[in-house]
Amino acid sequence: MAKLINLIPNKELKKESIEGMDVPLPSKVDKFLERALQVIKSYSLTRKKEQLVMAKLVDALGMTPQDLAAAVQRLKKYKIAKK
Repeated sequence: MAKLINLIPNKELKKESIEGMDVPLPSKVDKFLERALQVIKSYSLTRKKEQLVMAKLVDALGMTPQDLAAAVQRLKKYKIAKK
């Protein structure tokens, strides 16, 4: 069964991925982020503790709940997340 987006003429499907994002991270930020993620994964945190980590990250970035919801929708829409 064809998806509706494929049935619309002259409509291109926009594909994005984490690697293909148009704004690269500075190398120091990318290196720090990779190390931080490795440490977090090594602890095998419970879901509640993972949520606390996310909450602290969102708070530190100064995101509002609306910004977070928009980011999640973008991840879902373009299937950017690896999982």
